[in-house]
Amino acid sequence: MVRNRSLAEFNLSKEPELDKARAKLQSLSEEGGELCSSVQAKLEQIKNKAGTMTADLALDLLQTAAAEMEEESEKIAEKFLTSDLEVDEFLEQFLTKRKIMHMRKVKVDKMKELMKRPSVHSSINPGYPISGNFPGLSPAVPYPTGLVSMPMPVPPILNLFR
Repeated sequence: MVRNRSLAEFNLSKEPELDKARAKLQSLSEEGGELCSSVQAKLEQIKNKAGTMTADLALDLLQTAAAEMEEESEKIAEKFLTSDLEVDEFLEQFLTKRKIMHMRKVKVDKMKELMKRPSVHSSINPGYPISGNFPGLSPAVPYPTGLVSMPMPVPPILNLFR
């Protein structure tokens, strides 16, 4: 009886810590829920934006952006030639615009190259089934890799000793 009483008193003494931990857990759970809903909303935004973008559209937009940047750099050069810009200003602005323009043109070229290249997955045609319908046959190799209840052939060198 005394033991039960001391155990009950000990448990009651720990109640404030338990309440504090419960409150902390509740606040962390609410914060986690808010973060989760925020991530879900951002994923939905990404899906909506990516759904309307095709490779051809992205290529066209990138080409347009590169052309616009080239025009801007030419305008800066014209301003410099008409003495509207100082040398330092011209170099800073012109080099920045040209660097962006060249990077975009490189990306356009790379994107065109990738779009012309046939799909890697469609050109691969292994001479064996790729499905995992066969026991012991993994999709990556055309032979059994697991435990198979078939005897292995004896090497010819061992047949000489029989």
